[in-house]
Amino acid sequence: YDEYVDYQEIPWRSGRFEPAQIEFAFATQKRAKHIYQHWLKHKQTRTMGFCISQKHADYMSQYFQQQGVRAGAVYAGSQLTRHGALRQLTNGQLEVIFSVDMFNEGTDLPALDTVLMLRPTESKIIFLQQLGRGLRLSQETNKTHVVVLDFLGNHHSFLNSPAALLGEKDRNTVLNTIRQ
Repeated sequence: YDEYVDYQEIPWRSGRFEPAQIEFAFATQKRAKHIYQHWLKHKQTRTMGFCISQKHADYMSQYFQQQGVRAGAVYAGSQLTRHGALRQLTNGQLEVIFSVDMFNEGTDLPALDTVLMLRPTESKIIFLQQLGRGLRLSQETNKTHVVVLDFLGNHHSFLNSPAALLGEKDRNTVLNTIRQ
């Protein structure tokens, strides 16, 4: 639960939150601490955090670094390149990558074992692509499952469709199916 952002206070324009105001609401000490504490409790080895903007990714990376975590931010034009970040995550030089629109699609990350959903999305496709980054099993790392921490409740919206497709009236049945 994201108790530090009041989404009712952020203007909605052209089918999305006003970018500057949501960025301001997301890059706060309280929210970063909240995310860090939950990550620390549930994390595994390799984490990808999906952020709303470059400022948000930099802020989260810096906050985690201040806590002693090896973290980096990756986005178009960032100092840390996409390829470099993946290499560092794979070999253990990085524990967390905070990303903006770099790993939503077309990237195979079987060793990724923890996913942080830190941004709202109205797109089921983007949500499923982000979720999918951690769903592949990895023989190299003996990964058996992925931990997904969704700080916005995106999953509530997107589990209704699979429930309908599977003919299930109870979303818990769908959740149990996904967990298996």
